[in-house]
Amino acid sequence: DLHAPPPVPADWKSVVQLAGEWGLSRAHAYLLIRRGVDGGLLEEKTFRTATDGRGYYPVKHYREKKH
Repeated sequence: DLHAPPPVPADWKSVVQLAGEWGLSRAHAYLLIRRGVDGGLLEEKTFRTATDGRGYYPVKHYREKKH
């Protein structure tokens, strides 16, 4: 696809990915992520990702801040 956005770098993860890794619901993972972002431990960035039938959609991704 000529209009496909670049892939998401491996160190950035969505709420769904982090919830799966942590064994938590998406809602609980999001609460912890928000605390991490608000507390300066995580950074947030939006990437366009492929979705079923909707083309590309902006999805927030997170990673640990590099100190």
